[in-house]
Amino acid sequence: MAPERRNLQFQVLDDALVDVDRLLKGGYVSLGCWTLGQAAWHLAAALQLSVDHPAPVHHDPSRFASAEVKQAFFQSGRIGEGRPIPEGLLPPPAGLDDHVEASRLRDVIAHYKQAPGPVAEHPILGLLTRAEWDRFHCIHCAHHLGNLLPVDDSSIRRPL
Repeated sequence: MAPERRNLQFQVLDDALVDVDRLLKGGYVSLGCWTLGQAAWHLAAALQLSVDHPAPVHHDPSRFASAEVKQAFFQSGRIGEGRPIPEGLLPPPAGLDDHVEASRLRDVIAHYKQAPGPVAEHPILGLLTRAEWDRFHCIHCAHHLGNLLPVDDSSIRRPL
């Protein structure tokens, strides 16, 4: 039986960094096609865009998911598999160093936490409050890190 993705839930972004450190220290098995370095690169890019991308000049709510869809997303705390990824966040480059990208993610999270924003619109959910952005980024981190299983995870079946 193949292992399933981890069902992670982070309350704050520092929780995601604890998980990243665990994966770096003990090793991991990827269930998908991304390494830890690629996941960290992608997560850092999304965090940085949310605070460094310019605020919209004109907000057009018709371009985004409905309030009901947005509410359902935050209530579920999950990103569905195969969801479209906004331009600029894909593809993560190949050959990224896990430690370098984890360090960059740590730096970008610190930058995000110090920023007065976020001011950018989410490409699917539209305008978000700071609390909604925080929640989104925690869900996003859990989604991608959930595909990386620590090698000390007892659910990983190894050949005899």
